[in-house]
Amino acid sequence: MTKADQLLAHLDELISERPYDARNERFREIIQSTGGMATPNKLALLNGAARTLETGEAFVEVGTYKGTSIIGASSGIAEKPFYTIDDFSLFSGPRQECLENLAAHAGPNVHLVEGDVWTILANPPWQGPVGVYFFDGGHEFQDQWNAFVAIEPLLADDALIIVDDTRFTQVRAANRAYTAGRREFTRLLAFRSAYNGEPMWWNGIEVYHFLRRPPRDDSTTLDAPRRRRQPLFLVLKLAYGRPFHMWMSLVARWYKRAGLSGVRKGWYPDHADPNLRRYWNGKTMTLTQRWDGSRWTKVADDAD
Repeated sequence: MTKADQLLAHLDELISERPYDARNERFREIIQSTGGMATPNKLALLNGAARTLETGEAFVEVGTYKGTSIIGASSGIAEKPFYTIDDFSLFSGPRQECLENLAAHAGPNVHLVEGDVWTILANPPWQGPVGVYFFDGGHEFQDQWNAFVAIEPLLADDALIIVDDTRFTQVRAANRAYTAGRREFTRLLAFRSAYNGEPMWWNGIEVYHFLRRPPRDDSTTLDAPRRRRQPLFLVLKLAYGRPFHMWMSLVARWYKRAGLSGVRKGWYPDHADPNLRRYWNGKTMTLTQRWDGSRWTKVADDAD
């Protein structure tokens, strides 16, 4: 079985349709103990992917933050190597908190590598191929594109690539631009989040399956996909590059202030209490309901 087959076979056991579930209790405890930006489903998915690692393969993460994801991914897996890379330049650089979390919750097989990610991936400190790659680094279009470029030569012949924060348009665009026309890549899973911090998947996540193919004999055929992909890359880079993205951020702020947010209408669970849910009508949260064990009952009406 390929890694994709293994992950899909156990998917129903890994993830829950509710943000808090008894089967993912250990992952919820990890999040509470470390203070990271994750959900039980996200950690369960990473842990399930890590369990597909073959002997000699490594799990590599880009973007450590407080160590929550790498701790969850390695939970219960002591025999495989895990590497997490960060320079702690974002989010006020929680380096000390990360070190304390790793010391308290991670095993000796989890290694923190500090420095520039592109320099480290060009000269990796681990031995053997990368069986699972989790990218949670910079989220500009070029960052995401480079994330694929840098890791592809290091991947095992059968590998999983997991990309975080796919609610951002430029992240999804880079994923699609790089994998378009490349027969080695297949998008396996895509979990969407309506907003950043959503308790099911936080900010969206995508999983790609990489299966290395034997090279074709005809060199002209090998060059053809690259020529076909280049215009797509240029168009998407122009559309989702930094100037355009900054301009769209201003438009998004105006939409939010005007009550025209793109978050779809519907019920969303409460962060603090899984037995509460609130209804988003497109402008504000209006109705609040509580689960009494058999059905949802109205608690209160919030003013628009």
